[in-house]
Amino acid sequence: MSDTINDVKYQTYIEERRSLVEASHSSAEQFDKYILTLSTGALALSITFLKNIAPTPLTESIIFLVLSWSCLIICTLLTLVSFLTSQKACSKQVEILEKNYLPDEELGNSKNYMSDLTTWLNRLSIFFFIIGVSLFAIFSIKNINNQKGDTQVAQNKSQQVKEGFVPPKTPAQPTLQKKGYVPPPPPKQPKNTGNSKK
Repeated sequence: MSDTINDVKYQTYIEERRSLVEASHSSAEQFDKYILTLSTGALALSITFLKNIAPTPLTESIIFLVLSWSCLIICTLLTLVSFLTSQKACSKQVEILEKNYLPDEELGNSKNYMSDLTTWLNRLSIFFFIIGVSLFAIFSIKNINNQKGDTQVAQNKSQQVKEGFVPPKTPAQPTLQKKGYVPPPPPKQPKNTGNSKK
C-alpha cells in the first residue's frame, strides 16, 4: 500500500516538475523575444524622435544619444548571441543526461557551462537595455525643453510685431534727370536806382 502511495506521489512530482520546466522554457523564450523587440523598437523610436521632434539637438545632449544607441545595440547583440548559447546549452544537457542515465555511457562532467553563459547574457542584455532607455529619456527631456524654449521665443517675437512694431519704409528712389537738362539760373537781385545820400 505504501509503495502505491509513493508511486502516485512520484508520478505527481514528475508531472508537476515537467510542467514547471516547460513553463520556464517558454518564459525564457518569450523574454528573449521581448528584449529583442523592445531594443530594436527603442532604436527606431530614437531615430524618429531625432528626425521629427529634435532635428537640431543640444550639443551637450548628443553624448546621451550616442551612449543610448550603443547600449541598445549591445543589448540586441547579446540577445542574439543568447539564442545560440541556449541551443548549445540544450545539446550539452542532453549529453549530460545520456552520460548519467544510460548504462553504456561513462559518467562525465555534469556542469553545463553554456547554460550559465546564457543566463549571464540575458542578465547583461537587461542591464544594457535599462541603461539605454534611461539615457534616451535624458536626451529626450533635454531637447523637448529646448524645443519649448525656442517656440516661446518665436511666439514672443511674433507678439512684438503684432503689438506695434512698424517696419522701416523703403527709401524713395531719386528721380532721374533727363539727359541734357540745364537748371534755370537764380533770379537776379534788383539794382538800386536812387542816389545814396551822405
